[in-house]
Amino acid sequence: FKLGTLQLCKNLIRSVGQPNFPKFESFPMAHKVAYRFYVGRIKVLEDDMIEAEKNLTYALEHCHRSHTENIRRILEYLIPVKLILGYLPDKALLRRPELSHLEGLVTAVKQGNVRELSKELEKNQRLYISKGLYLSLDRLKILGYRNLFRSVVMIHQKDVREDSTQKATNAQRVPINMFLNPFKRFGEHDFIREQMQEKQTSSEDTEQEDLEQMQE
Repeated sequence: FKLGTLQLCKNLIRSVGQPNFPKFESFPMAHKVAYRFYVGRIKVLEDDMIEAEKNLTYALEHCHRSHTENIRRILEYLIPVKLILGYLPDKALLRRPELSHLEGLVTAVKQGNVRELSKELEKNQRLYISKGLYLSLDRLKILGYRNLFRSVVMIHQKDVREDSTQKATNAQRVPINMFLNPFKRFGEHDFIREQMQEKQTSSEDTEQEDLEQMQE
């Protein structure tokens, strides 16, 4: 990791998996924890979050409780990985000073506030880049939008249930206008602008094609 030659790390991992290599269980626990931690980090860089979560969880569960600095280093990767997989960490865990930079991310994802999520990523951009997490954390915006739209659907369904004049089947039909206001309030300006530009470009292309057909 220090040399930036991750290919050599992959070669080492392949060697550990060979039949003639000593059994993993035969090594001291400290070595096994360190190995799993670094394998987890490699899996993050490879965008394999399931394997990253498995290795980092092993490292956390087997790390000695007195080694608080090592626990902090593991959690700095494990919490973002679990977030990407859709798991929200315990609030008490995020109150630890050394993990406070993750609290804003978790809150923004939970609320579906993608605009605030982007601000949090930008604020700690250098930190996340140095840890190789920035590109992975950018995927949290998808979860943010999912949570935002899910909240809209739940509110709509609640309103339908409380309104005796509406049919139950209307709960499954959410008017598009219900998504627009929260999207404009909590979505990314750039994303909204890009979508509008794409729509305008598509409309202009269609008009141009129609014009060409008429001329033919």
